[in-house]
Amino acid sequence: LLRRAPVMLPIPGTGSPDHVDENVAAAGLTLDDATFAQLDQEGRAEWRRLSGS
Repeated sequence: LLRRAPVMLPIPGTGSPDHVDENVAAAGLTLDDATFAQLDQEGRAEWRRLSGS
């Protein structure tokens, strides 16, 4: 989300301390342009499928 717009603030929920650790670690991930584009395309396609758009 931060790559899309610097004003977005993801607020992940968690049910366990392990998930907190995973969420913190994920904040340090960097995706190359091709990977980001692929994930974005697949996510949008899934959203369209689920929403009936």
